[in-house]
Amino acid sequence: MTLDAVDGYAFDDIRINVFENGNHYTVTKDASFPKRITARYSYLCTELVYIASATVTAPVAGAKPDYTVTFPDDAGYKLHPDFESPVDWIEMNGNTESRTLSADDKFEAGKKYRVKIWLAPKTENEYLWLSYTFVNGNQGTWIRANGNSGGMAYVFTCEEAGEKYPLSVSIRSFLSETQPITVQLMQKGVVKYTGTCTGARATYEFPKVIKGSYTMRISKKNHVTRDYSVTVSGETSRSAKICPVGDVNLNGNVQSNDAMLAYRHASGKSQLTDSYAIKCADVNGNGTVQANDAMQIYRQTLGKHSLF
Repeated sequence: MTLDAVDGYAFDDIRINVFENGNHYTVTKDASFPKRITARYSYLCTELVYIASATVTAPVAGAKPDYTVTFPDDAGYKLHPDFESPVDWIEMNGNTESRTLSADDKFEAGKKYRVKIWLAPKTENEYLWLSYTFVNGNQGTWIRANGNSGGMAYVFTCEEAGEKYPLSVSIRSFLSETQPITVQLMQKGVVKYTGTCTGARATYEFPKVIKGSYTMRISKKNHVTRDYSVTVSGETSRSAKICPVGDVNLNGNVQSNDAMLAYRHASGKSQLTDSYAIKCADVNGNGTVQANDAMQIYRQTLGKHSLF
């Protein structure tokens, strides 16, 4: 590296020492440039380590922190021997570190925890020059420390304890192909899992759902939200269909026949029996199918009114 003295200063000819990351550099001075020095340091290095990967036990609700870390067999790094605690679990408050957990603390479901793993090169012939770090296969961040050492970090969201299985949902919807479809799994009114997908015929997969019974809610703009009951006790697949507002016969289109069905239901001449069809007929969302709902659907078919 080249260093220039600022105005009013010069380098001492005898006592010039340069340190970086704890390393003592060799200094040379060019007589033609009295205010400039060149500092060099030679690393004993036969291999640069660019990628680090580690596996830890991910947080599970009710469990205590596990400080065991495993590395690939050919890893050029190890846990840092000079750190009293080379592995830390830290509770997060948003994006800010809140507190470091003790060995007796327990993880809480839904909270975020950052694991920090401090590394040192396995031999003196290796140098940590990491561009990528991975924790449990997920890309983490590299934390630079003094000298030939540093740390890797990754933030986990604590999962609830229990057996987990994949749930695949095939969804039929209408109108826009690009409008997102929201899929939610709820228990006692609390959303446990959520995701989005697009397409008139779409599939969304929850890779790990805790064994149990859920209300599955499917929603999309200009469609009537629909709830299904689903029980996950193994690998599970479900089909779902949501229809546009005013689509009383559930065929995906709003037509004059839909207005007639809504009117006959409102007048008591022929009652709709499908609870979802009734929701589709209740276009003003007041909980009751009335003649005004039928009129709005009819005006939609004529292009004189827009339900969406």
